[in-house]
Amino acid sequence: MDDAEIKNIATRTANSVFGATHISSIANSSSFDSEGNEALNITVTLYPNFVGDLYTRAPLEMAIQTSEALQNAGEWRFPYIRYETGGK
Repeated sequence: MDDAEIKNIATRTANSVFGATHISSIANSSSFDSEGNEALNITVTLYPNFVGDLYTRAPLEMAIQTSEALQNAGEWRFPYIRYETGGK
């Protein structure tokens, strides 16, 4: 699966879980896990006013829904999701 498709899935999931107005940006890249297996890095950047979202169930829901959506689309690499704040 190409990067654009992965970003599209991650963006749709983040918008659904956090709300589109809470998301500043989504980035993704290919990587490897600690055992050398191919993996995905997904970075969700939240606007600073919404950092409280990280102390809810939302990150867990994001992980579950992103993983399921990627698998349903045929992506087998595990998505490692990290969060940061930025934007205005």
